[in-house]
Amino acid sequence: MSSPTVPSSGEDASGDSEATEGLSAVVAQLLDRVRVLEDRAEIAALIASYGPLVDAADGQGVAGLWTEDGRYEVAGFEPWVGRESIAELVDLPQHQAYLEAGCAHFMGPPIVTVSGNEAVAVNYTTVFVRQDDTTGWKADRVSTHRWQLVRTAEGWRVQSRDGQAMDGSASARSFLDHILQ
Repeated sequence: MSSPTVPSSGEDASGDSEATEGLSAVVAQLLDRVRVLEDRAEIAALIASYGPLVDAADGQGVAGLWTEDGRYEVAGFEPWVGRESIAELVDLPQHQAYLEAGCAHFMGPPIVTVSGNEAVAVNYTTVFVRQDDTTGWKADRVSTHRWQLVRTAEGWRVQSRDGQAMDGSASARSFLDHILQ
């Protein structure tokens, strides 16, 4: 993003409509830029909140991050569609095993692109699972995610989230190629 150009103040701006129009344009550019920064911060906070919510088994809190008809897709599972279905993620046996062992879903910082009332974010997630008192924690899974978000009356919400384990497979590399375009 380039910096806005401030009009020259070589003349008395009080009577110069050109300078006033130029200043108005600069203010409009700055307001647009501030809105994008606020949007990115809100989206980053939304994504960061996923980890603590899922680790607390707060299915309703997790589901509240999505739109009513939102979609959550993870390789190897059928997609979850709608808040009710997404809320049930925390009840899956695999997730319950993580909770019983002790886990932390760490959400890496997202790369966010905002376009009006839509946005795309890409980030990594690492799931740490406690092994025991002597060995501590182990990174059990590392994935990359593509989040498609929309601005709603509730604020930014996830329309869809696709994920892929970073397991060295061709499909993992293909997923990265696809989301970084």
